[in-house]
Amino acid sequence: MRPPHLDPKVAVGLAVIVAVAPLRAVGQRGGAATPEQVAAELGYDLSQPLTVEQCIAIALRVHPDMQIAAAEIDRATASLRQARAALWPTFQASTDYRVTEQPKRTVVIGGSVIPVGGGRTTSRNSQLQGTYSIYEPSRDKSIRQAGLYRDAALAGAEDARRQLAYSVTQAYYDRLAAERLVVVNEAAVASAQQHVEQVQAQIDAGDAAPVQIHTVRAQLHSTQLELASARTQAAVARASLRVALGDPTTEIKIADVWRQPDSLPDLADCFDGAFARRPDIREQEALVRAARMGVKLADIAAHPQLSIVGGGEYGRHDGQSGPSWSIYGGLTQTIFDGGATKAAVRRAQADLRSAEAQLERLKQTIRLQVESAWWALRHAAEAIATSEAAQTEARAALTGAETRFAASAGIVLEITDAQVRAEQADIGVVQAYYDYNVALADLQRATAAETAGNR
Repeated sequence: MRPPHLDPKVAVGLAVIVAVAPLRAVGQRGGAATPEQVAAELGYDLSQPLTVEQCIAIALRVHPDMQIAAAEIDRATASLRQARAALWPTFQASTDYRVTEQPKRTVVIGGSVIPVGGGRTTSRNSQLQGTYSIYEPSRDKSIRQAGLYRDAALAGAEDARRQLAYSVTQAYYDRLAAERLVVVNEAAVASAQQHVEQVQAQIDAGDAAPVQIHTVRAQLHSTQLELASARTQAAVARASLRVALGDPTTEIKIADVWRQPDSLPDLADCFDGAFARRPDIREQEALVRAARMGVKLADIAAHPQLSIVGGGEYGRHDGQSGPSWSIYGGLTQTIFDGGATKAAVRRAQADLRSAEAQLERLKQTIRLQVESAWWALRHAAEAIATSEAAQTEARAALTGAETRFAASAGIVLEITDAQVRAEQADIGVVQAYYDYNVALADLQRATAAETAGNR
């Protein structure tokens, strides 16, 4: 029997980088290093079981979300470089060579036929021209805005790293829980098969009615069905983790170890840590500042704009050469554009209000995420102790029922009931450890606390 919320899933697209270097691993396969190459680079032996931290480290090098994040950083950096280019002069060189040939023709003037035209002319022109914008009112603000967008991209990439770390952790424990449930169900099938043999032996000895065999056989078939389902779920969980790790050709093994309950962190400290460390807050704050700069740029465009540009050129034209230079300034003011300029200002102001509201909503969401994860972790820690105690009692009850039946002092129904309760108790322990480990990862995600794998 598999608990409903143990279904494997990898939230592909969540996504966590503080640095882009891991994304540029050598050995390309679809733009990224293969999982085997990354594992070798990190010193991991894929013939041995991987820990959850090792799985995270591999995923951060090969997952497409990381490549997308790196591309966003590259794009924002290129935009910043493009904006900064306005601080430098521009130079252009040109040259041309022209040959012109006119056809010969005749004209009649006063009865006389006179030939005109004909001949070939050539011209050569070369020119080097440079210009420099001495003053442009929106230039500095455009550069600052581009820098803020790059800051947002860097924070967004770090947030993608945070999200992917959680996604891989959840997929890891989905697989571990699914494989543990296979073991539980295999044990249940073996126990049910033993009960069938035990009842059949008593029937053969005349100590039990033949009709009793149907009860234990029905229980056996039920456990066999649960085992088949558990194996299917385990196969899906293995596939999900494999995809998160870049679909390695090597069969990945994982360490069969749960994180054990530890002291619960203080909730107030969790709130403080989340607001101090969450990269999505830094990303949204950068977008708010960029939106404020957008309002200033729109306001500049709505008022008279002074610009000063200097330039010079050196050219050679048909053997004659000489330099020239010029400097000019201009003042422009839009008189009428159908309201486009005013609309641009209002749109920029609306963008700013939206960005500020999104930041406030994000802070509220983070507070809820932290508190929800904290309470889930507390409940899961308590459930582990309770489920282990229930497992001990259920196992003792099953042993007692089997002993009484073997001594002809019990009934078949008592055995089957005890077996069901024992199996449910075993599943409850797996469920409790799964809930605790996923809740711990969720709290780490909510507070942006780093694990060894996503540093």
